[in-house]
Amino acid sequence: MKYIIINLSPRPKGTSSMLKDYFAQKMHSNANDVEKCNLYDYLKSMNVLLDKVKTSDSIVLIGPSYVCSYPADTINLLSSMSESAGVLHGQSLYGFIQGGMPYTHTHEHGIRLLENFAENNPVEFKGGFVMGGGAVLNGQPLEKIMGAKKMVPAVNAFIDHIIKDEHSSEALYKNAAMKIPSFITRILAPVMTRQIKKRFAAEGINYNAKSPYL
Repeated sequence: MKYIIINLSPRPKGTSSMLKDYFAQKMHSNANDVEKCNLYDYLKSMNVLLDKVKTSDSIVLIGPSYVCSYPADTINLLSSMSESAGVLHGQSLYGFIQGGMPYTHTHEHGIRLLENFAENNPVEFKGGFVMGGGAVLNGQPLEKIMGAKKMVPAVNAFIDHIIKDEHSSEALYKNAAMKIPSFITRILAPVMTRQIKKRFAAEGINYNAKSPYL
């Protein structure tokens, strides 16, 4: 099997990049041919990346959750794969999305995006994985994630599904997700809001200004 792992994050050393390397190491150890790529290295030379996708048997997309889904340039990648003849030819497609919030439901839209893409293109979606708290890692080893005792084995199981070219159930990541009591959320929410307001003020952003989109 030949795999291509694409980091969808614009950050070259962030958590998604760390995960790209983590996946590749696990998959290489099983004698697989694995190609690692950063999407933002190819935005001006997309054909080079598309050629790599074309010669792969399985596509693994890993990225952060920006406003509930992958970064916008992910759409550019998917559109390019769809519109370029022969790039997609029945490969397996897997998605991994990680975000700052510990909940899975705030990031699952990225997985739904890939599911919908596969329904309309010659590629087979075989599963996704949602990991909360990824932003806190900031590129540190996966073992430092909150709830690592459950999360690390679950991520490894997802990688094993990819290696075996089999479907991965949503139950895998949902069972690994941290269960945070509602009273903790009520405590953390105002603390995080104050931190965000403080950062806005430092950047000269008026968060009370009327939104131009409303």
